[in-house]
Formats: sequence, C-alpha cells, structure tokens
Amino acid sequence: MTPHWIYETDEAGNGHRCYFDGEDWHVLIECPDGNRAASSAPFRTDAVTKARLKLGLPVYATTAQQPVDELVLAQINRTSDE
Repeated sequence: MTPHWIYETDEAGNGHRCYFDGEDWHVLIECPDGNRAASSAPFRTDAVTKARLKLGLPVYATTAQQPVDELVLAQINRTSDE
C-alpha cells in the first residue's frame, strides 16, 4: 500500500512529515537547528503531539501544508521502504 503523505511546516519553521500506513500515523518533525524526533500513533494528532513533546516544542502550533515535488516524494518513498 502506498502511504498517504502530509507535509506541513509550523510557524517556527519546524517541518512535519506524516504518513499513514493503513494502521498508524508515522510522524517525523525536523527543526531548523537539526534536531528531529519521530513518533507513531493511530491518530495523526497524537503522533504529532508525542513527537513535539520529545523535542520540547509547544503541543499546539499553527501549521501550513506544503506543496510536494513529485520527484522528492518518490525519493522519500524509496528511502522509507529501505
């Protein structure tokens, strides 16, 4: 199954990469300073909350979805399959 990807950036510039594998949401948050944290949960909001708490970020943040280049998406899908 091809995962459903969502890419978002919050107001502080932290990138959120989220995908649904058919059962759980998997989230990777990457901060501009290089820190990153990952988490998984049945609901996307729970996975994002857990990852943000690991980084010491506020749980609630305003996010905006980012357009995704299809070539970048294909590369990420290949990387996540390895």
